[in-house]
Amino acid sequence: MAGTTQAVRSYLEKASPRFREIHESLARAVRELFPDAETSFQFRMPGWRILRPRRVAPASVRGTLAPNWVQVYLVERKSGITLHLWDPVDFNGFRNRKAELERAGFKLMVGCLRFNRKSEYPIDLAVELLKDVRNALQKDGTLRPKRVESKPPAPIHHKESKGEALRRQVEEWSSEPPMDGGD
Repeated sequence: MAGTTQAVRSYLEKASPRFREIHESLARAVRELFPDAETSFQFRMPGWRILRPRRVAPASVRGTLAPNWVQVYLVERKSGITLHLWDPVDFNGFRNRKAELERAGFKLMVGCLRFNRKSEYPIDLAVELLKDVRNALQKDGTLRPKRVESKPPAPIHHKESKGEALRRQVEEWSSEPPMDGGD
């Protein structure tokens, strides 16, 4: 933990005053909303890790991130200040506020938001996203894991036409996040 704190401190010393101010504002919000959050420095980015209240089996989610942690990172790049919010269980967190985020000047990407404007950083909106995460984690912590039934699924008697199958496939694909990558 001491090495992590030193790495974050070293990163912030080299960062711009604007980034340091935004990082401090976000740090206050994280400490307030998630008192047990851990300071983290991964992927050359300072941030925080938040333990999920309910254990999630790693095999039950896709991807390489640890599913029992929500991770929040902030990084300054040439392309702008990027806020990473990684929740392996709910990767659509930004989509709930898509229009609002885009109006504020964020560029939505998979797992992160980039802000490259010279105007004031919309920290209030970033804090609202953190509140959404807190609410989702609280709700998730109250749910009991589903029991797996040993009965096989009931057979489907309805045969799907090619048109119905194609429509269903398009709907499934449109609900997935875009694969345009991150920074």
